[in-house]
Amino acid sequence: MSVLVVNSASSALNELSESEPVLQVHALRVLNSVVDSFWPEISSYVPKIQALSESPSFPEPELAALVAAKVLFYLGDIDQALEYALMAGEKFDVTEETEFAQTLRARCIDLYVDIKSGKGPREGENLPSFTSSNLQSNQTTTSAVKEANFPVLERVVEDVFNDCIAKNETFEAVGIAIECRRLDKLKDAITTEKDPSKVPLLLDYCFRCSQGLVASKAYRKEVLYALVELYEKQPTPDYVSICKCLGFLEDAKRVGEILSKLYKDEDENSQLACLQIALDLFDSDSPNFSRKLYEEFSSHCSEEKVVGDKTLYHTIRSILNGTVPSALYLEFSYTKNHSENSILKKVKQSLDARSSVNHTGLVLANGFMNLGTKNDAFLRENIEWLSRATNWAKFSATACLGLIHTRQASAALTLLSPYLSNEGGSTSAYAEGGALYALGLIFASASSFELADPSSEQYIPVTARGVGCRNYLLSALRSAGNNEVIQHGACLGIGLACMGMATGDENDELYEELKGVLYSDSAVAGQAAAFGIGLVLVGSGASRAIEEMLAYAHDTQHEKITRALAVCIALIMYGREEDADTLIDQLCEEKDPILRYGAMFTIGLAYCGTGENKATRRLLHVAVSDVNDDVRRAAVIALGFVLIRQPLQVPKIVKLLSESYHAHVRYGAAMAIGIACACTGLHSAIEILEHLSTDAVDFVRQAALIALGMVLMQQSEALNSKVADIRRLFERTISDKHEEVLSKFGAVLATGIINAGGKNCTIEFISQSGFLRSRAIVGMTMFCQFWHWYPTCHFLSLSFRPSALIALTKELKLPKMEFVCDTKPSLFDYVKAASQEQKKEEEPVISAVLSVSTHQRRRDRTKKNTSTESKVSTAPMEVDNEEAKKNKEHTKDSSKTEQQEPSSYTLENPTRVLPQQIPYIRIPADSPFKGLTSIAHPGFLLVQPKDPSAAVEYISYQLYGYPVVQEETAHTSQEEPMSGVEEPQPPAPFEYHED
Repeated sequence: MSVLVVNSASSALNELSESEPVLQVHALRVLNSVVDSFWPEISSYVPKIQALSESPSFPEPELAALVAAKVLFYLGDIDQALEYALMAGEKFDVTEETEFAQTLRARCIDLYVDIKSGKGPREGENLPSFTSSNLQSNQTTTSAVKEANFPVLERVVEDVFNDCIAKNETFEAVGIAIECRRLDKLKDAITTEKDPSKVPLLLDYCFRCSQGLVASKAYRKEVLYALVELYEKQPTPDYVSICKCLGFLEDAKRVGEILSKLYKDEDENSQLACLQIALDLFDSDSPNFSRKLYEEFSSHCSEEKVVGDKTLYHTIRSILNGTVPSALYLEFSYTKNHSENSILKKVKQSLDARSSVNHTGLVLANGFMNLGTKNDAFLRENIEWLSRATNWAKFSATACLGLIHTRQASAALTLLSPYLSNEGGSTSAYAEGGALYALGLIFASASSFELADPSSEQYIPVTARGVGCRNYLLSALRSAGNNEVIQHGACLGIGLACMGMATGDENDELYEELKGVLYSDSAVAGQAAAFGIGLVLVGSGASRAIEEMLAYAHDTQHEKITRALAVCIALIMYGREEDADTLIDQLCEEKDPILRYGAMFTIGLAYCGTGENKATRRLLHVAVSDVNDDVRRAAVIALGFVLIRQPLQVPKIVKLLSESYHAHVRYGAAMAIGIACACTGLHSAIEILEHLSTDAVDFVRQAALIALGMVLMQQSEALNSKVADIRRLFERTISDKHEEVLSKFGAVLATGIINAGGKNCTIEFISQSGFLRSRAIVGMTMFCQFWHWYPTCHFLSLSFRPSALIALTKELKLPKMEFVCDTKPSLFDYVKAASQEQKKEEEPVISAVLSVSTHQRRRDRTKKNTSTESKVSTAPMEVDNEEAKKNKEHTKDSSKTEQQEPSSYTLENPTRVLPQQIPYIRIPADSPFKGLTSIAHPGFLLVQPKDPSAAVEYISYQLYGYPVVQEETAHTSQEEPMSGVEEPQPPAPFEYHED
């Protein structure tokens, strides 16, 4: 039986020209079935088909509209095709798996999203129906957006959504619901899910979508509150996830209520969940939220429950005020310290001792390298070299003690008393100012204690972070008189210790004190006061403070103050997103380039981590159009902040900028890559930075070297083959006598950064729970100001975070336990210094034998008549060498086989664990402990004994100046030799006579 093959649409087209509607309908049905193959032939009849679709007397206008839509689609006019597809009504099946249906479906969803987000017509509008006159108009805007009837678009989107549910494509349905702002459909998708095990995955996917897809801050809040509602409706509510969502919303009141509920529950799992929530929320590094949560929990809970020798109430409070996390991180940094002072000694020998820039760079590198380790051996061994620091170099050197001893809040006064005049120590203004700055650095990363007499045994945690230190620093500021150096250190110290604690109101003591110093119109003191105001008001969006700062920026004649105020305004608008748009527009139109400079950082901080296209476009435009070097440089740097969550995109975006003729733009490109790609080891980022490290301009090379140090932090040679090459690049740059001082400064800082915290720290802007770490972002913003003022380099320490996995019991004790890492040890091992690397065994070199010597030996052999012995001493020697080589190669191969790395290894608690290492970490099956949750990220992990009656060994660590586990009852490992020993004395104060 022969098969009829259609090879033309001419018969149907002829039938379409008939006047009878019945024949036209039949023709359209035939054309609809063959349009995919014969659309070129049908295209000349499109006007006729369009006319039929608009004719009120034609019996099936929807069919005509569908055929017209398909022909227009193949002709490439997607917008007109969508218009006619929507006119087709039910005839347009959006669930078809054809290219036509899929393309128009996606376009329809995009239009619906635009309308719902306010970019298109309002959803309540009934827009005009489609006419041929509209189609023939020459409007440049998308006609579909102008003419689409919203209910029709909504019907199509709902059909797509329902089709996803029917096909069990729930994740796709959730994504569409979130993007289309249909929270009702979001709830339907999750509540109708038949597989209970899939619901937690869906809820977690919703949370990640809210962070990555939702650009509007207001709508993001709606999504998170909807998620909280869905979590609460589950048979077993996941309070950890609920509190994570509420933490993003900064709803301290509801989190406090949940903690109170879990705290009062008699169930041990509830108490452990309460502790885990407190640890996770504190680790999000939002000081203002932690302080509010501390107060809320304290107001809700007064009932004390005994947990071991402590109470659960005080245990949770000690977490929220940072006492316990700081003590644990301090113990980890001290016991796991792998810093190598030999690197610093080598750098010191290579630098010109007469250069204050080199001196400051090396002191900073030492501070970064030994961050939080309490290791000040390099300073003690080089007191004479350290004493060469004068003026602001002395200020920076003293402040570096705050880096080495960061988190040691209980010993802060003891450590810094030799440099504080009221403690009977140094009377040098620069040393005292630096010590006040160091005090702020110590408290910025630690919990707060009332600063009583260090000899007394009363170190009591206060009710809010930074309060005790605040009073001390305010007192120092008031007693400084007109000494602008001490005022400078005190203002920076207040900003650090009291970050985010001010409101900007008339009764705000912090704000008014700092504003008084600012209005004194001293360039040095006013600069620090402006920075301090920005720090204490960070993220508040205080309109009164912004108006006053902007007015004073216009009035003052000091460029230092104006620039600091520009950065201050940017800090106040941190995380405000669209709320900052009006201020950004105002700053961008300023004639003063310094205020436009501040506008770039305002964009970067207001939209930090959002990846907002509007902000990115604006920064790119300013980077290539502004007439001021500083503004263009700041615009490119700000790109790194906006795109912090998309590190893979940053090298692509700034690649062309890195090749700009403008040196300041190239500098900004390097810093943007360093910020966004920190600790990632991205090859695309390293390739650009390596090229910039050979730039003709010294400050571009400086930025490239610093960025390389950031990108390659915590990268082993097994993970990244470039690590050894880049470290050698730092060494060559430092030792090169012909290298510019700025490039050397960058290489020295990079050496300290890449080895930060005893090789245990990473730069982390996003917590493992997804929170933006405000303290880290503020620290990096201030670090970027070192272009104008070197003492802001110290702020980089706020961006560092120990890469630790710390297992704790519910009593917050460190159990002696092990983890297993299912990889080769070298993959995540510490990078060894050149001095520790095993030297390759030197192979014996066979001496070259000249032909003249050979002839002479032959003559000697003939004369002495010793032919037998001479034969053994010539040719056979070459054979022996070849055999020795073969034997040696065989020995090497066999040794390699014998020394083959194991496929897994054990790690002792607490241990260094990198984020990329987490998938390979587990608790062994034979461990006496089990985790409350799976090991999802570095940080704190609560564990409980499998057998409560079994004996447990603990590791001692310091808390409130005293060990948590006493020496006589604790079984401590050999890695904690000084857990019960008092702190070493600080280096001698550098008090010297200046010429």
